Amino acid sequence: MQAETRTTSNSDDIVVMEKFVEQQGKAAKAAGKEPTADDVFALQGVIMKMSRGGMFAAGLPNSCDKHYAGKGVKLNTPDTPVFWYRPEKSETYRVIYADLTVKSVSQAPTSTPTTGETQPANSQAQQTLDKAISMGADIPPDKRPLVLRILNLNEMDAVEGLRLFATWSGGRYPTSLDGKTLMKEAEGWAKRNKIAKPQKDESVPLILCIGFHDKLLRENKEPKYFGDRITRDDAKKVLLRWKRDRTTYRVIYGDLTMGEADAVRLAELEQSATP
Repeated sequence: MQAETRTTSNSDDIVVMEKFVEQQGKAAKAAGKEPTADDVFALQGVIMKMSRGGMFAAGLPNSCDKHYAGKGVKLNTPDTPVFWYRPEKSETYRVIYADLTVKSVSQAPTSTPTTGETQPANSQAQQTLDKAISMGADIPPDKRPLVLRILNLNEMDAVEGLRLFATWSGGRYPTSLDGKTLMKEAEGWAKRNKIAKPQKDESVPLILCIGFHDKLLRENKEPKYFGDRITRDDAKKVLLRWKRDRTTYRVIYGDLTMGEADAVRLAELEQSATP
């Protein structure tokens, strides 16, 4: 059987969703604000995302050596693992950190009790930043978290950037991941669909997506992008792929789910993406 593993997430936890929406509605009323239909829709989106994560973790077999260590950990705590597992037939672990970066590592993290405070960072990115500062780099303390974020670019940055672009464009993806091309097209779609011109903070996911693609190029991961012909409706077609190791490729599909494929299966998938 040809190797292909897709990470998909579907949730039908309607009861939990309705309770969450109801509670948030009561909180809004208590604060003197009557929730609108848009408020309820936004809350539904939030709970669906929360449920997808829970369903994914629950669906992993025990053989994947899955562990959760997020209790007491604050969002954006650098280099602190909160969930990890070993995909079937894989020699490496997938680790989700508190800053929501995702990495593959050779050994499972060591779980340690947390107090909810920021844990010391000892990653390669932190070491690189520390070395730059010690050599005289003028990086203000309030800018260092952003620098660390850029040094830790990962596949989720590509997904979130592409998701944002597709939201502005009505389901289309940028024709290229070249920085100038992507940003020009994003502004064009925003203007065409009467979306306010993106502010600097709103464009961060696009910038990080560009940065991740550039990182793949620098690391000779052989990235190939099909956004000029793939849309959000092309769920099973390859949108972006790159080499993970000698025999395996990482794939982002048109519906922004992720998976892995060997060279044979990848050739079949790419054929379907070729007009």
